[in-house]
Amino acid sequence: MKKMVMIGVGVAVLLAAAVGGTLFVTGAFGGHTAASATEAAPVPVKATAAYLPMDPAFTVNIEDGFATRFLQVEINLMYRDSSVVDRATKA
Repeated sequence: MKKMVMIGVGVAVLLAAAVGGTLFVTGAFGGHTAASATEAAPVPVKATAAYLPMDPAFTVNIEDGFATRFLQVEINLMYRDSSVVDRATKA
């Protein structure tokens, strides 16, 4: 009988610790709260994306022993800063 009481008390303590830990982690006790909307750092606004097609398309020969195959890939360069276009077209 004494053993059953000790097991019951142990289970109750574990449950209380689990509930208390959950409440502590979720901030239900008050303590430190997350920064409010006025205190939050402003989110930087991204410039609109533009795309520069890389012409001509890249073509690669692939030989698998039985036949010659070709892989053709078209690439578009996405940029937000117009200086990228100058550097990409110089090369």
